[in-house]
Amino acid sequence: MLVQAIAALFKYKVVANIIILACWSSSDRVNLNKEFRKYGLHVTFSCDPSILEFSSHPYLQGVLLIPSDNHYLQKMKPEYFGNWYKWIIVGQELPDYVNNIRYDADVFLIRTPNNSTWIGADGKEFVKDVSIYDVYFHPGEGVSSHPWGSWTVEGLQILYEKERIQRRRNLKRYPLRIATPIGSYSEDTYNGTFHKYITDIKIPERDSGIRSSYNSCLLISEILNATDVLVPTMLWSTEINNSSMMLELRLGASELSGGVLRMTNERIVKLDYVMCIWPFSVGFTYLAERESNNNMFLEPFTPKVWFCCLGLFVILALAQRATAKTKHEKDGAYIAVLATTLQQDASAVPAGISGRWTFLVLSVFSILIHGYYTSAIVSALMNAGRGGPNSLRALGDSKYSIASEEYDYMKYTMFDVETNWDDLEYLKKKKLTSNFYQDIKVGVQLIRTGSTAFHSEYNQLYPHLKSFTDDELCKLQSVDTIPEINSWVTTMKRGQWTPAFRKAGAWLHEVGLAKRLVNHLRIKPPPCRAALLAERISSLNDRMAHMLNSFYTPMPNSPPMPVPIPVATDYPNPFDVNPYQYAQPSIQYGSPAFYSPQMFPKPAMKPYYNAQPKEYPSMNWGNFYDYPMYPDFERPQFSPPMTYPTPPPPYSPAPYTPPCTPSPPIPSYPSWEYSVTPEYSYSYPTYPPPPSQFTQYTLPSPPQPSYPSPLYHRYAEIAPPTPYIY
Repeated sequence: MLVQAIAALFKYKVVANIIILACWSSSDRVNLNKEFRKYGLHVTFSCDPSILEFSSHPYLQGVLLIPSDNHYLQKMKPEYFGNWYKWIIVGQELPDYVNNIRYDADVFLIRTPNNSTWIGADGKEFVKDVSIYDVYFHPGEGVSSHPWGSWTVEGLQILYEKERIQRRRNLKRYPLRIATPIGSYSEDTYNGTFHKYITDIKIPERDSGIRSSYNSCLLISEILNATDVLVPTMLWSTEINNSSMMLELRLGASELSGGVLRMTNERIVKLDYVMCIWPFSVGFTYLAERESNNNMFLEPFTPKVWFCCLGLFVILALAQRATAKTKHEKDGAYIAVLATTLQQDASAVPAGISGRWTFLVLSVFSILIHGYYTSAIVSALMNAGRGGPNSLRALGDSKYSIASEEYDYMKYTMFDVETNWDDLEYLKKKKLTSNFYQDIKVGVQLIRTGSTAFHSEYNQLYPHLKSFTDDELCKLQSVDTIPEINSWVTTMKRGQWTPAFRKAGAWLHEVGLAKRLVNHLRIKPPPCRAALLAERISSLNDRMAHMLNSFYTPMPNSPPMPVPIPVATDYPNPFDVNPYQYAQPSIQYGSPAFYSPQMFPKPAMKPYYNAQPKEYPSMNWGNFYDYPMYPDFERPQFSPPMTYPTPPPPYSPAPYTPPCTPSPPIPSYPSWEYSVTPEYSYSYPTYPPPPSQFTQYTLPSPPQPSYPSPLYHRYAEIAPPTPYIY
């Protein structure tokens, strides 16, 4: 029987409950149920496919179809072939009513084997080999079956799973419609089509939520080898008009959303969320005065504490006057109490014992009050932020008027409809006016006046704040209506493309293309630099360059700074530079941060030889008595040709007696194998005094060269090594 193969395939699909669509008798159903029970599968029989409408969608459901001529089985809907149903069809060919399935259908065909059975010891017939085919549906090409694997007595054999996955990732240029709201696009403000507008990378701040979603849809369609079709809509997230992006998706007229949407309880039951892409945030922005600009010196104490201090001051002043012994003390009692309280070093100390005790209490009181007040006011000043409302209710009670950018999601989800948000309703009740909706450029000017809080998406507002001064940027404050939350690319609820879209979206996040798109579109808020230094903070390389330039910048009203230039000198050394030849600098470094004292450049060092090697080369010992072979040195173009003195004879005549004849004969060397006479070299070995007559001798083997490794690579600043004598 095929029960073993079917059970193994359902277990591969992680299915434990199956529905068998077969019009069989009760006895046949019982027998088949017993067979599936052996493999841990729970079976439900039905002759009507409408039972699939009552199955639990969050769980995978297996469906076994055994074709027959019953008219109930011919009433198949495409929704029955969703990816949450795992279908297995038993038969030689696919029935005609299965041709109308979905792209995401997970259907396998088990063809009845011919002559592939064997009989066991108990006389039962078993199947030896079962072929399994993958059923694939393309909207433009129809249904087709492809080999996928087989089942044998050894188990399930999966052979073509990779081909099955690749087959479903290739839509073969099938058109995917992308419903995209037009946002703030207008032919009056942009010279080009709507498609060119939302793909223009030069203006990422305009309609960022639409650009991020639409470009993500383009990447998804490219991954799936599909063709994108732009469908402009008037509205974004509302359904009050037929030209609505959300309505297009909900009815299946479009496959993808060109505008991002947040997750809400109302939208989850209408749409499927495919790919998380854009950090969406909206709120009011206004200019707020810093707390230190107001009467902040009263903040450390509450009014009760201030009145208590005033009462103690009056009591101690009266006590000081009452305990005064002399007229001079009595006349200066009030001034002494005031000076002591304010820590101004009062010198009028009473003479009487009661007056001294009063003055002591006054001093301790003033020390405690002054110490606590000073620490409190300093702490408050250090922690002083931007004052102003920090909630919608506080904004409603403030002096600020409100305005907003005009988007349909703002109008039909916040300000033009009644919501269950009490703070927002309170704000609308107190501040909403007839000229509430304004263009973003007008809104920026309203923010600059300091009397209006403008409502807009922050990413679209930041580029317009470049004209603000540092002081104005530091005073910017915001109140969120929608705090930063991830928004999504959406599609039709339980659509046939949802699994493919989600896999493509996950791949975009995995390879980093989604993050790259967001980083390109997202704009950072302008920084507050009022508390920083006057000059901008730059990289270490820029700061070092600026420091060196300022170090060599001449002082005001001073002669031009000496700059060495190469001149012709009498020295044969090409590296010699006359440090007393000057020229006017040709580079203006600008105003430095400070003026350093005038300094001369460091003079160039004079090496001992005419040429300075970059490193210590090794000698060429090919010919022992030749000169050492050094590489050709790099010399400036103005270097004169190098000349060398005539080398001395190979053997010095002193202290030996010179020959008697004026022209002694040239000695011959019988064992000399070279065609030239040996010349003087630094590598000459030391020999004992030669005999009176030249005799034949053997040259010693050349020693191994040994040179210290160079420690300095700047060869123009060090002297060359002394030649070695061997």
